[in-house]
Amino acid sequence: MVLLAPLLFGIAYLLWPVSYFAAIAVLFIGFTIDILGEFEILDHTLS
Repeated sequence: MVLLAPLLFGIAYLLWPVSYFAAIAVLFIGFTIDILGEFEILDHTLS
């Protein structure tokens, strides 16, 4: 999941001149999915 972060920042960097709102949305949605995925993995390993 950590590999997703550079990709998200790259997409946001490319979107920034076009629409800073879209760039922030990409980061927010991406990191939300990333965090939820981490909890899912932790849930499977603990149970």
